Order: sequence, then C-alpha cells, then structure tokens
Amino acid sequence: MEPVFNAYAAYYDCLYQDKDYKSEIDYLHSVLIEYSVFDGQILDLGCGTGKHAQYLATLGYKVIGCDLSEEMVQRANIELPDRLKHLVTFNVGDVRTFRLGGKCDAVISQFHVASYQILNEDIQSMINTAANHLNSNGIFNLGF
Repeated sequence: MEPVFNAYAAYYDCLYQDKDYKSEIDYLHSVLIEYSVFDGQILDLGCGTGKHAQYLATLGYKVIGCDLSEEMVQRANIELPDRLKHLVTFNVGDVRTFRLGGKCDAVISQFHVASYQILNEDIQSMINTAANHLNSNGIFNLGF
C-alpha cells in the first residue's frame, strides 16, 4: 500500500484543503484537558502531511508523527513552520510495528487510518502499537 500513499502525497493537501483540522484538534484538546493531559507528548499514528500535529503543537503539545509514506513525511517536514520544529518530529514507519522506545501521554490516529488496516491482525497490531506507547493513564483517540 505504500506506493499508493507515496503517489497520493502530492495531491493530499489539495484534496483536503477544506478539511477543518482546527475544529478536530480543538475537540481533541478538550478531551485531553478533561483527562488532565495539558501539554504532554502525543504520538500521531498515520500523521500524513502533519496537519493535526501542527495544530497540536500550536497548543503546546510535543508531537511525534509516524506515517508509512516517505513522501507524506517529507511533505510534513517541508510544511512544518520553523516556530514549531522544536515541538514536532515526523518519522517514516508502519503504524502496526512502529516503536519509539518511550511512552506518551496520548496516542492519536485520525482521519480513517484504522480503515486502512485490512486484516483483524492489522488493526490489533495498530492497537498494540498505541498500547505500547501509552503511559499508564494515557489516552488513545482513534478517529474514523
């Protein structure tokens, strides 16, 4: 599936230019605050071109993005404003197997990333990735 998303990267932001990322993050931010995650570290599984990560960083969160597509990650890095570079890092990686070696306060996976997991084993592996990275009181937000 990676070649499909590599080709898709060139058109992704144009296709979704009307998507209201800010409202999605405002809602997510309210949920994070409700569960006492004010300015922690967030893992963004399937980060695409990094729009959710950018909005989270403007709210003070440190964000680590992961996406299978090298081209999506390249676009995310290119489009990341300099003022946010100390808060956001993007990595090429599979949401089913990605490992940071550390824990986060929240793991998010927005905009149908779970829908691309074809087999039951794929979705279970993705959930295991989230569980592996969460602090004991962490939050996993899976968006469809």
